[in-house]
Amino acid sequence: PPRTALAAGGGSYQGPGQALYVTSRTPFTLSSADDLVAAADGIGLGVKKQAIRVGAEGRGLLRELIFENTNPIQGSAFTSAFKLDQEIDGAYSLAFNSEDVLVNVEKVKISTFIVDNTPPQTVFARISGPAYLAYVSTRTLFELTPADPGSFASGVKETAYNINSGAVATSPLKFTLPGADGSYLVKYRSRDNL
Repeated sequence: PPRTALAAGGGSYQGPGQALYVTSRTPFTLSSADDLVAAADGIGLGVKKQAIRVGAEGRGLLRELIFENTNPIQGSAFTSAFKLDQEIDGAYSLAFNSEDVLVNVEKVKISTFIVDNTPPQTVFARISGPAYLAYVSTRTLFELTPADPGSFASGVKETAYNINSGAVATSPLKFTLPGADGSYLVKYRSRDNL
């Protein structure tokens, strides 16, 4: 039977343990080769089709994708592409295999991925020091607190900010507004591991 490999492209993150995080924009590829005489010889008569079944614990099979090879050629690999663009944040199992032109069916392989489409959030707050309405002093301490919400979050990778369009800083996340009296604009953002 054929051999099929599943790969996640750019926009994926290897989390703690074996968790591989992706987004709905992450491209996946299925690559299949057919063997004729010996395992991994790659000179089989050709891959006829590939199948992938997307499932989730407690929800069963969510959808199935079939990729038909309209022109199987001996010794040629067959590659298909797809995205998990219909799935919400959560853990998914991808069961996949392929079949050659002689209807030899590959044993099903299963990989697990976690979809995280939710961006991190950042809270900007005054934590100490003098303040009255929107007025503060150089002794007023501010803090940026990032969080990546949800049960399937890949985690915050970085928080960055600048003051009055100055240099971008990623630390410290506790700071004061230095300098002369006047109006200050603090711009900030956080990004997760995807």
